[in-house]
Amino acid sequence: MEREIRGIIWDMGGVILRTMDPSPRTELAKHFGLTRKELENVAFLGDDSRIAELGQITREEHWSRVASQFGMSPQDGHIFEDQFWAGDRVDKDLITFISALRSKYKTGLLSNAWSDMRELLNGYMPGCLDVFDASVFSYEVGLVKPDERIFQLILDKLGVQPSQAVFIDDFEINIAGAQAAGLNAIQFKTLEQVKMVLAEQYQVFPG
Repeated sequence: MEREIRGIIWDMGGVILRTMDPSPRTELAKHFGLTRKELENVAFLGDDSRIAELGQITREEHWSRVASQFGMSPQDGHIFEDQFWAGDRVDKDLITFISALRSKYKTGLLSNAWSDMRELLNGYMPGCLDVFDASVFSYEVGLVKPDERIFQLILDKLGVQPSQAVFIDDFEINIAGAQAAGLNAIQFKTLEQVKMVLAEQYQVFPG
């Protein structure tokens, strides 16, 4: 049976903003005797990352603490951060696709993120946030995915019911959280894969 989809909600990191060139992060990991995955786990999966996502410490404080774990001075956190993100880019083709959806669907951005991410994202690609009708960043609301309450926040902003929305994220745990909140969900692998699932499973096509 065809579903009435009215809203498409996107994750940011790993979906819209991705590591297109892994070499800067790989070299940084190698410098500290780690694999890239081990380095990313320190940055993303530690307690400091979670409290930064909740808005309890700033992005700068998070990177200062990460730098300290690697024997760098806290003041050098920005140096560590700059190299860590050096290979990341906004997927311009994805932004174009989201923009094309707006004539028929509400578009949302829902991200677990550290402070100042709105400004940083616009630094990567000025105006990229303009393709979204609403956006929610975890540090602004004190909630993180997969908490069902943060999904309800973006649904309320878009004015759609859970069953009328499709959520796209690269992490399985967030997909499960969205589904528990009543949303339809797609785990992101590639833009072409998401386009195919949106069209075939949800009858979602750009205008």
